[in-house]
Amino acid sequence: MLRASKAILCALAADVGLSSAARTQLNTELSSGVADVMGRIGALLQTRGGAEGEVSKLRALALEMITPGATDSLNEALAKVIVQLETEVETKIKSWHLDTGRAVDAAVDALTGATTNAVAEKGTADELDGAWNSCVRDEKAKRVAIEEAEDDLQQARNSQVEPCQQQEDRAATGFQPQAATLKFDCDISTHSNCDAQIEDYMDQIDSMISGVKADTQAAVESWTEAKNACDAAKADVLAKQSALGDATSAWQAARSDCQEKHESRQVAVCIFGKALQRKCGKVTEYRDLIEEIEKVNGGGFSRPDRREEWKAVASTKCMLSKVVAGSEISSTTLDACENAISFDRDVGVLDEKQGEFAELTSPAKFTCNEAFITFTGETWEVPAGEAPASSGYVSKPFNPAVSLDEDSSPFAMC
Repeated sequence: MLRASKAILCALAADVGLSSAARTQLNTELSSGVADVMGRIGALLQTRGGAEGEVSKLRALALEMITPGATDSLNEALAKVIVQLETEVETKIKSWHLDTGRAVDAAVDALTGATTNAVAEKGTADELDGAWNSCVRDEKAKRVAIEEAEDDLQQARNSQVEPCQQQEDRAATGFQPQAATLKFDCDISTHSNCDAQIEDYMDQIDSMISGVKADTQAAVESWTEAKNACDAAKADVLAKQSALGDATSAWQAARSDCQEKHESRQVAVCIFGKALQRKCGKVTEYRDLIEEIEKVNGGGFSRPDRREEWKAVASTKCMLSKVVAGSEISSTTLDACENAISFDRDVGVLDEKQGEFAELTSPAKFTCNEAFITFTGETWEVPAGEAPASSGYVSKPFNPAVSLDEDSSPFAMC
């Protein structure tokens, strides 16, 4: 157990009016005294696992405080060292805490903005993807309607043949009395007169005329019936042709609409993909920052390094205060100093915002571990041509692979 050299203390307390040689000797002894105290404190810190590099830095800083020509006592010099440690080292460590906190805040803010944008663009992509899928489903239905209209037209044309042929077949050709069937047989020499035969003959004529009239009426009615049926069949053909034209126009309009929706949907999907890549870039930046903060023997953001620095400077400052107060440089004194150290209390607890990060990388907001992305989950094979078959429209699952590298296309379609 050692105390500061009494000889040095006495020498440092001598009258300030010393000769140049004596003053030089005094400075040498003062430096030696400070170096001795710092050396012994440093050696003791190293037995507790203190970083040798940090201890050496503190010793060099202390020796810088020895001003040529000064007549300070060792205690006064050590008090200056304490102040210097506070202003030169502690202040920088506290500034590290503020700067690192701001860096974390900035990283989380950037991630928040990128996440909000990615989620919004995903909503737009989902909406437009759904609109296109619904449009193609409707386009297919309209193609089915065309095929049904074509079948209806063909059936109407087939149904027209018989009644129109019947109309033609039943066209009136006129009925001719069959004079050869009339019989008149009278012999005056035998019958004395022909009154009865004439009356019978007239009856035959009347009967023939009545028959002709009845047959003509029946033929007209039959033809009229056939004509009406033919006209109705022709009207049905025209209606079916009009329906087919309307169905074709409806399908063509839907096809044009769906093509526009397909372009909008594809653009929206690709815009979302780039937004997701940017969001994941911010995730990487945040993780890199946290890794740098947690790294031992790291850079300017290293928390373990700052903890070691704080432990070394706080222990040294405390021990120097003890020496000035007359205590011994001992393990017991160091125990008391170390027990009073609290990095979290004196420097601060760094909020890494892990909770916010976890929420921003939840599945609902994209974890950035995604290999595939689901929109509405459906896509279509749409047949080409001016009159494709409805069977050419095929629905398939749609969960495209995604690349999260900002230097690549997010989806194959992009």
